[in-house]
Amino acid sequence: AVGGPGEKELWIRWAELGALMPTMRDMYGAMEGDPVDLWTDGETLSTFRTYAKLHTALRPYLYRYAQVAHERGLPIVRPLFLNYPEEADTYALEDQYLLGDDLLVAPVLEPGQADRTVYLPGDSWRYYWTGEMYEGPGRVTVPAPLGQVPLFVRGGADLVLPRPDDL
Repeated sequence: AVGGPGEKELWIRWAELGALMPTMRDMYGAMEGDPVDLWTDGETLSTFRTYAKLHTALRPYLYRYAQVAHERGLPIVRPLFLNYPEEADTYALEDQYLLGDDLLVAPVLEPGQADRTVYLPGDSWRYYWTGEMYEGPGRVTVPAPLGQVPLFVRGGADLVLPRPDDL
């Protein structure tokens, strides 16, 4: 049914994903009417605000990788095997990606999912939401409640993001 909880969860997951792309899109325009009460529901407003702030904070980073794309032909959104060609496991991954060299994004794809198993390539990675450090290569399972897309920052990255509590 239009306007049911499934549509709201889907919209929130789309907002998470959209903020971690070069151009932020939330897919709201693809929906009939206003099935998620986007502008009146506190949860949707808070989610949009959070991810708009995160996307805005990424502006210098995204601009830098737009220059790389122009000069070297490397895409901003990348399959992991592009940066980690020696890791066989990266070639089979279809549900996570790198945003530039330093951000690893693992969108939540199943309704009701509250955690996510992610492949981390051979580097150190900080889970954005908790600050916990992980060493790759290998798989980890992290919390992924609604409103918190699994996002990792490569160790040593020259990237400043707002603290999650400041979003």
